[in-house]
Amino acid sequence: MQDQVDSLPDLTEKQMNFVLGIQKGLSKSDAYRQAYDRSHMKPDSIWCNASKLASSTKVAQWLAYLKASQIMEAVYTKEEHLKDLAEAARWRKEHRAPSAYVKAIECLGRCSGHYVDKSEITHIEKSDKDMLDKLEQMLGPDARRAAERRLGIKGLH
Repeated sequence: MQDQVDSLPDLTEKQMNFVLGIQKGLSKSDAYRQAYDRSHMKPDSIWCNASKLASSTKVAQWLAYLKASQIMEAVYTKEEHLKDLAEAARWRKEHRAPSAYVKAIECLGRCSGHYVDKSEITHIEKSDKDMLDKLEQMLGPDARRAAERRLGIKGLH
């Protein structure tokens, strides 16, 4: 890991502060605001400069390294978590704590992705006319007519 850091390009203090801001979870614009004097800049300019800075060769290498490091930590953490849960489940089974054992197995299954939390999906029904109006607005009257023909709908104007 240290070899990889040593091979990364040197950054200025401000560039490093920008990278560290992103690592903390800030948006590129917020990281730019944190690292640079932007008192004379408009929000669009900050966004543009932050995007350019993140794309620059040196900074992009650092961001890629940090992203890869975070992924490796997350994988390791999940691996360790699963190991601990399995160990807890074995201990509870051996010590005749059935409800705790079942809970540990459930946690192990949830962490492994065997359980899915329920999600509520709300669907708003739109009329054919509304959808065709939107299609016409986006792509023009020819697209609307083609869709009406394809769907077998007689002109809903």
